[in-house]
Amino acid sequence: MTYDLDFFQRENTEQAEEITRLGQALKMSKYHTRRLKEEKHHQAEQIDELQDLVRQLSAEVNRLRREKEEKK
Repeated sequence: MTYDLDFFQRENTEQAEEITRLGQALKMSKYHTRRLKEEKHHQAEQIDELQDLVRQLSAEVNRLRREKEEKK
């Protein structure tokens, strides 16, 4: 009977340690997921800003082309 009790105590300890490791891994995964979402959001903002700049540059190029054509 003592053997069985020792076996189950070791088994429970091993399971508790595994649960702890899995919990830590889950916590890190959630942290990295949140960081990736934040980075994705930041990149989306940067893309929007770059697209605005491209539109502004395109409008300026078109304006300069029109001025050049009018001078001819």
